[in-house]
Amino acid sequence: MQSLHDESLVGMDDLYLLDLSKNSLTTLPRALTSVKSLKLLYVAKNRISTLGLELAHLSSSLERMNLNANLISWIHEDALHNMGRLKRISLKDNRIRKIPPGLLPNAPGLQQIDLRGNLIEDVEKAGQKQDPPYQYHAHSQPAFTVYVDNVFDGLLQLHTLKLDRNKIHRISTMPTANLPSLETLTLDDNPIDALFGTSKVAVESLSLSRCGISDVGSLPFSCMERLRYLKVPRNNISHIDGQSFPPSINITNFPSKGFEATSCNSRNATAEGFLRAIDLSRNNIGAINDAFHKVTSLETLDMSHNQIEFVADDAFRWNVNLKALDIVCNRISWLGKHAFRGLERLEDLRLLGNRLSSLNRSLTYMPRLSSMNLEENQLLYFGAGEFANLPRLRLLYAAKNNISDVRGAFKYLGALHTLSLHDNDLKFIHRASLPKDLKNMKNVTVAGNPITCDCQLSWMYQVPELGISGSLKFSIKKLCFGEVKDKGKKKPVCLQSLL
Repeated sequence: MQSLHDESLVGMDDLYLLDLSKNSLTTLPRALTSVKSLKLLYVAKNRISTLGLELAHLSSSLERMNLNANLISWIHEDALHNMGRLKRISLKDNRIRKIPPGLLPNAPGLQQIDLRGNLIEDVEKAGQKQDPPYQYHAHSQPAFTVYVDNVFDGLLQLHTLKLDRNKIHRISTMPTANLPSLETLTLDDNPIDALFGTSKVAVESLSLSRCGISDVGSLPFSCMERLRYLKVPRNNISHIDGQSFPPSINITNFPSKGFEATSCNSRNATAEGFLRAIDLSRNNIGAINDAFHKVTSLETLDMSHNQIEFVADDAFRWNVNLKALDIVCNRISWLGKHAFRGLERLEDLRLLGNRLSSLNRSLTYMPRLSSMNLEENQLLYFGAGEFANLPRLRLLYAAKNNISDVRGAFKYLGALHTLSLHDNDLKFIHRASLPKDLKNMKNVTVAGNPITCDCQLSWMYQVPELGISGSLKFSIKKLCFGEVKDKGKKKPVCLQSLL
């Protein structure tokens, strides 16, 4: 559809939602002005190139508008005039280069703005304001002070702002006084050079993926007292230490692209314990050092896909609130015996895709751990009682290692539900390796092991609980007898009950 007749919507007084997406419209149809009750308007994936005053003539009851994936490159400053009830506007994946300074104040009730995937270079506006009379003599020329604001100023209800995939270099003005409700700010894929100025911002969640950052310590944490969730994946960060995160931030430690030095009327420091989640995945970090010692309120930490080679003793000693730790796909070949000391509330530990040959008895300080992934390492064995201090462990993934011995390793894991041991070097599976009571165990996989098919496996058909999912018995049946149609394999008499 390329157009809509001007009177095609006349009489539809109760129309609440109108979806005109995936057409060939080149402008907003005038027919929309006759729908006075319209609240939701979707005109995504059309061919609209400009937004003029036709938008301002739409119903004042409009609450949500989606204009994603058009060809919009120009917007009239008064396009949102009369949009007092508009709460969400999405202009993602267009060709917008500039946001007119007076555009958004016309919609003071905006709560969410999505401008991802455009060509925006600047979201700040400069101007002059006359100084008070007492600052200049009566016979002199009036004095003016240059000020810089941003195009979002005054949106008191705005809580989510998405500016990913643009060309923004600088956001220095976003003070809490003008944007008191702003919680989520995403700036992924922008060449950011300067972030915030000397005013505090209300942001709680900040995302800066692929922004070329090489020093996380250069972020102006003192301007973000409410910050809870920090995402800086896919950058060039290679070093972190005790100065990288609040409470003490030192932006001069390492030469980097980083951000301009800023302060919020004080040193670049803030009270400890405000960060809840940090995502440092897919950087070039080589060591954990003492980077998180002072971030005592941290609950989630993602350091996957870096170049970490070891986890030293007490690396997380003071992270007593940490619940999820992801160190997947690093180069870790050694764990300190006390590497995880202090993680008394940890529930999920991921070490998949490293170079571990031994766990070094390091799993002794995590009484609440319920899930652990050790797959795709170089582990050779699990010692007796290796997991003895993990009473709540339910999910254990240890496939694709070189494990040849697990005798007695799992006998204290009474809560174990899933045990993945496929593609290892196991020749035997002894009953004594598993918990005495198998009522909770439902999934065990051992395919891809050189299991010795003798009567030492006969204990399995004496344990009916494992038959619920059938995974262990099925794996052993294939290992020992092949497919049902394969009648050439000799079947030990004591294993006939497995068929």
